[in-house]
Amino acid sequence: MTRKLLGNLNRTVFPGFIVDAVIELPFGQHPWHKEGYYDMDLEFRNMYAKMEEREETLRKFFDEWVYGVEDHVAYLNKLGFERLWRLKAKHAYCYPVNYGY
Repeated sequence: MTRKLLGNLNRTVFPGFIVDAVIELPFGQHPWHKEGYYDMDLEFRNMYAKMEEREETLRKFFDEWVYGVEDHVAYLNKLGFERLWRLKAKHAYCYPVNYGY
C-alpha cells in the first residue's frame, strides 16, 4: 500500500483479528526515528551515506554493522548507551486523537 492509501501512518489502527504477533524490539527502526520513542540518528545516517558512495566502503559498512554483530542486542551495544539515550524522545504532551468511533 502507498502512504496515500494509508493516510497518516502514525494513526493507523489494525484490528486484533488480523494481527498474529506484536514484538517489542527497542530501537528496532534505528537509524530512522520512531515517533514518540526516539529521534533519527542523523550522525549514523550521514556515515552510511558517505560509505555507500563506493562499493568497497559499503562492503566495509555491512561487514561492520550488519554481518559483524551477532544480534540486535550486540548492535545496540555497539551503538552505545549514551548515543541511544541522546536519541530518546523528550516528553511532549498533546490532546488525544479522535479516531472517529
